[in-house]
Amino acid sequence: MARKYLPQHNIVLLDDNLHTLEYAVKTIVDILKIADNDAKSMVLNAHQFGKTIIWTGHKELAELKLELLKNKEPEIINGQKITTPLNVVLEKKK
Repeated sequence: MARKYLPQHNIVLLDDNLHTLEYAVKTIVDILKIADNDAKSMVLNAHQFGKTIIWTGHKELAELKLELLKNKEPEIINGQKITTPLNVVLEKKK
């Protein structure tokens, strides 16, 4: 009997000009448990190319991780709270 696999989904980080490199890296490391250097490479890749895949897995877990990324505590820059979440989206893997 053939196994059925759950469809895979990507969490994609889009480049934005709101958040610092440090905030984006820390958020990815904290939520996705990715090594600092890997997270930094992903953020720089998104900055250079406009977007990058930061995580892939089944839809339900991807949705949960996406919400956790979006609901991370706001970044504070020069005493100002940045309430816009990290710019991440969910895409079905091709």
